[in-house]
Amino acid sequence: MMNRKRIQIEALKNSNGDWIIEDEQFSRHAIDHFHELFTEESVSPNLGLPNYFSRAAIFDFQALVRPASSEEVIVNTLQGYMAELVSPNQVSFVPGRHIQDNIVIAHELVHSMHRMRGRKKFMAIKVGLEKAYDRLNWNFIVDTLVAAWVPEKLQVIIRDCISSVGTNVLWNGNLTEGFKPRRGIRQGCPLSLYLFVLCVERLSHLIRESVEVEVWQPIRVGRNGQWISHLMFADDILLFAKVSENQIAIVCAILDRF
Repeated sequence: MMNRKRIQIEALKNSNGDWIIEDEQFSRHAIDHFHELFTEESVSPNLGLPNYFSRAAIFDFQALVRPASSEEVIVNTLQGYMAELVSPNQVSFVPGRHIQDNIVIAHELVHSMHRMRGRKKFMAIKVGLEKAYDRLNWNFIVDTLVAAWVPEKLQVIIRDCISSVGTNVLWNGNLTEGFKPRRGIRQGCPLSLYLFVLCVERLSHLIRESVEVEVWQPIRVGRNGQWISHLMFADDILLFAKVSENQIAIVCAILDRF
């Protein structure tokens, strides 16, 4: 039998530039890092974000209030309403939609931008949400569920699902002491996919509102084509707007608000 040498971290530089070499210091530093990552300051429940979630599914949502034995039961029912709740700009984790659709649209838009003549130009900005799952605020999740007309009883069940977990850090093959995260959703949890898509949909609402009041100037292919301000690929987002300092400021302001 072949013995494989376990890969271990022998030294680690902390944020102050000092090297850590003791095992006990390793564990403490790892716990402190992830505890800070999953700890969020309180966020006001009144976020003042626009709400474009369809209320059509509110009556069907009552089926989700029935006692559920696991997160999978909630997911299997919830996924049937995602197409009603999530705008066509988002194609990830929504049944019946395919990521290739947005890829084709993005290629066509970029190709059209290169062919444009005259003084009016457009820009495409790619935004990646850093550590998207880890930094998702629980109060923001609940606020999104309220905005999506999810029944209060189901809100409580989902809140319990995401907040009842404990976390350990596997460090050099050994588990550190556990701690309770205060934000974030679990990678690999089937419920996390849909919660994330619903929360990112709030950014789509902000963009949609700014387009409707003619603050954001989106791109259009052809005279009779559809106006397109953004395309979403889960946690990667493509933004389209007219090239100007004013439009850049508007895009930055909306991203900062989100």
